[in-house]
Amino acid sequence: MEEKGDIGNDFSMNIAKSWEQAFNSIATPRTRKIILRTSIVFGKDGGALIPLKKQQNLVREENRLQENKRLAGFMSLISKTQ
Repeated sequence: MEEKGDIGNDFSMNIAKSWEQAFNSIATPRTRKIILRTSIVFGKDGGALIPLKKQQNLVREENRLQENKRLAGFMSLISKTQ
């Protein structure tokens, strides 16, 4: 359990352990180093998935708007040349 200081042995925890090992291998005699472990929580009502999905939708909408602007600029160039 995390509360007892034990950490798991799955893919994400092995990445975290490798990162922490690399982080701690660098000497910083005049700088205090702090490791903060965080994780994404998935709950029965969506947990972290709800805001992640909203963010994904916002990114898609922004990409769509940018593509429309590019197309509008391109179409305006075509109409000027004809």
